[in-house]
Amino acid sequence: MKKNQVKTNLQLLVQSFSNTSITNIWYQGNTTYTSEYHATSKAIYIALDTGKVYCFQPGDNIGFNIAYGITVKEVPFWERKHRQLANLIKVSNAQEWETLLRVRLESTKVNWNYKSKSLIFQD
Repeated sequence: MKKNQVKTNLQLLVQSFSNTSITNIWYQGNTTYTSEYHATSKAIYIALDTGKVYCFQPGDNIGFNIAYGITVKEVPFWERKHRQLANLIKVSNAQEWETLLRVRLESTKVNWNYKSKSLIFQD
């Protein structure tokens, strides 16, 4: 698939999160989270109120050859898949996520201009 098509598909996927809300969050892999930051070595799974679950993990589907790329994929058959995943830690009840759960996402977009080498997202 060409780079522009991959970018378009990612934008459309992220835009489909608009007018939904996050209901649950899981981290996979070696995980550390404090009140200041959250880190996980493999992936983050986010469930929306639509019943769909998405996996966010390091990747470079666009071919930018950068160390901080991301891949976002819908996880089909979540209930069955959830039982197969190793080191899955539910963090929905973490204080840092409580204020974000079940809040309507009015609009969503991919920020192609984000230039920080930090994986910590701040408001």
